Amino acid sequence: MPKPTFLNLSPAKQTHILESTVGLILAGPIQDITVSDIVKASKIPRGSFYQYFEHLQDLLLHVYESFIERFETYKMQQVQSHAYTLFSLFEDSFEKDYLFFTTSDFQAVYGKLFNERKFVGLDLMAHEKGRISFIQKVLSHVNTDAVKHLSLVEQTDLYILYLRIKNGELHRVIEGSKTYEDAHATFQFYLRILQRGVKA
Repeated sequence: MPKPTFLNLSPAKQTHILESTVGLILAGPIQDITVSDIVKASKIPRGSFYQYFEHLQDLLLHVYESFIERFETYKMQQVQSHAYTLFSLFEDSFEKDYLFFTTSDFQAVYGKLFNERKFVGLDLMAHEKGRISFIQKVLSHVNTDAVKHLSLVEQTDLYILYLRIKNGELHRVIEGSKTYEDAHATFQFYLRILQRGVKA
């Protein structure tokens, strides 16, 4: 976590340091990044870095958490601005999430930080707890009458299953192994199964 000294900086100064770090993350292996690289890219004195962060891992973890916060803010704005049912949210999110991931650096940075998490200091158990907590927050803002026979834990598991399907198809589009249209069609096929089962 950043020290209070960093949090007391102006938003512009914080953003500058984070964006400089993101540039380094995208440029090469995370394990090769050094404090000297951060200092040079951010144009801050080396002593200032240690006033802001205990060590490099604290900064990398803060960048990761900042990206998670950005996605969660976007998703909450989505669910609070529409009268969604659970399945209409699932359907609508495919296109909206695709646009979010492809019109920002979120996908590349988040994916790299997560894949190289041992260098970031990411605690997978804490990550999973945070994800479940956020899913349940989303569920509290949508109409879940269609699945009211399910417990909150089961509704959460249903949401996680949807995420695996959606994110898998979006990943195939982003990496270029599938067209958007084909991925969306596959997603809709599985979404119908989630909603109605496989019976004719």
